[in-house]
Amino acid sequence: MSVYAVFHRKKKVYLSVCCLLLVYTFLCNIAWYYAMSEIWNSDEMKKLLLRELRRTKGVLYTSSIEENPVEYFSKQEQRTSSHTDLKESFEEKRTKYLVPILLGNQGPNNQLQSLKLSAVIASYRDRTIVRAPFFEHHTDNNYFVIRNFNETLDVRLFSKLLPTAGMEEFYRDCDGRIDAVFNGANWSNGVSDTDYRRTVKYANDKMKDWARLTNLKVPNMLREPDKVINLPDDIPDGYNPLRKVIDSTEVFKSEIKCVGFVYPYGMLGRFYYHDYVPVLSGYVTRSPEIRRMAGRVIRNLLDRRRYLGFHWRYNEEWKRQWCFRNTPKEVKKCRKLNTTEADTIVDAVQNIMDVYNLEVVYLATPLDVNDKLVAELIRKLPNLYTREDLFDLSRSEVRALKQDNYKLSLLEQELCTRSTVFLGSRMSSWSSMVDEDRNHRDVKYVPDVFLQK
Repeated sequence: MSVYAVFHRKKKVYLSVCCLLLVYTFLCNIAWYYAMSEIWNSDEMKKLLLRELRRTKGVLYTSSIEENPVEYFSKQEQRTSSHTDLKESFEEKRTKYLVPILLGNQGPNNQLQSLKLSAVIASYRDRTIVRAPFFEHHTDNNYFVIRNFNETLDVRLFSKLLPTAGMEEFYRDCDGRIDAVFNGANWSNGVSDTDYRRTVKYANDKMKDWARLTNLKVPNMLREPDKVINLPDDIPDGYNPLRKVIDSTEVFKSEIKCVGFVYPYGMLGRFYYHDYVPVLSGYVTRSPEIRRMAGRVIRNLLDRRRYLGFHWRYNEEWKRQWCFRNTPKEVKKCRKLNTTEADTIVDAVQNIMDVYNLEVVYLATPLDVNDKLVAELIRKLPNLYTREDLFDLSRSEVRALKQDNYKLSLLEQELCTRSTVFLGSRMSSWSSMVDEDRNHRDVKYVPDVFLQK
């Protein structure tokens, strides 16, 4: 065989190999293109579904399925094929309401806890929550004065959490009537019949007062038991993770359109929303007015310095509850705290300031500045401020809060929420709400910081 023939043969082999490599590369590119297209389309679909879910059902519900929203839609009984059908499907489901009836639920912070509980339940039962009014502390002379939702919370942010409606919208859509109520009064299987009847009567009386104030018609829990939705008997007493209860039982599942939640505070001993605090803390926030005032106080009074927010709750009214109506362990702790010298408390506060390199203390307390403990704190901690210092600010809107304890308390909570470190009072719902707002970041408690456990 000639040299030319050998060369020509090798050339053909070389060209064949090159062609095979080109075909292989082409096929790999096609496979890669389709694979990446599927991934891209899947990610885009996931984004679109999450966006639609957040718009229609809110952040609270979406947070639990954001890893696989496609699976959520695949399990729906009525599957929809277009964006328009999807929108109409959600709008149809948003016609059921849940109204938290907050009068009678202790103070504003217990009412806020009740609202958060109601929000989680409404979200997972496809209900629109109604922005019902708040009320002042049950010990306040203005207890029956309505405090509008937008005085307390940021409506815009709260409405991103889940579908919401104003009282006027609810009144129109439900003909001014609540058709049935979830009963928060049956908070324990082990409660005696006498205590249960007393709690139900209390809740029913407060609901009637609420109905008079809001001009809504409500069922009578004592005379219309068919309009009362009770908890099933097989739910155990004690703390129950709310998500587990909602997922595994028919609790709170009802097709009745206009439902109230009477005395939700009573259920906080059996269910809680701890698992939802990271989500709730970003959307259940104080009103823009309160947040603006807090910003001015931080700039003009605290000079933007690192500060300790300190809530001291233990006035005489609180001691009567904590020191005598509690578990033996907590009663012992309270009585020991009651005999603690002011110097011990001052030293504990100063130690926290030294450890965290803090320059200022803002003290929120129901005690008067002439109280022995407060006076001692002011004397020994030169950079300590109280609500009295707020009233000296030039801003008239802050000074006006001297006559409005409800908003003043909200402002002080906002200041403690924004503090570098927060020192709260154990067993106080006021402190608990600040703790949740901070998502448990840099929070310490009295008496833990200076009493032996």
